[in-house]
Amino acid sequence: MYIDDSTFVNAEIVRRGLAHVYRFPDNAGDTGHIAALIAAQNEAIDNGVGVWSIPHSPELYYVALKTSYRFHRPGCTSARDYNVKDWIRFETREEAFRLGYSPCRNCKP
Repeated sequence: MYIDDSTFVNAEIVRRGLAHVYRFPDNAGDTGHIAALIAAQNEAIDNGVGVWSIPHSPELYYVALKTSYRFHRPGCTSARDYNVKDWIRFETREEAFRLGYSPCRNCKP
């Protein structure tokens, strides 16, 4: 959504830390908008605004399937059947967010 054909409202919401990027396979081809949203999210993380100002209890690591858009806590039932060789491992949840991964809706990392 744009205001005056110049302000990408969704990116402004993410930049202010009022939301995070949540990707789906059906929007994978929209690389321009996704890149803008991830850049806005990284700016919000860097500035510690909105949801990024709330402290979280960290896990030892987080995992994602290489072909997925979701990252999980290590014990998540949604990730337990993943073959370890197909995992990407993140040391922090912010690392996963910065790379465009979205949190699992089951384990809510």
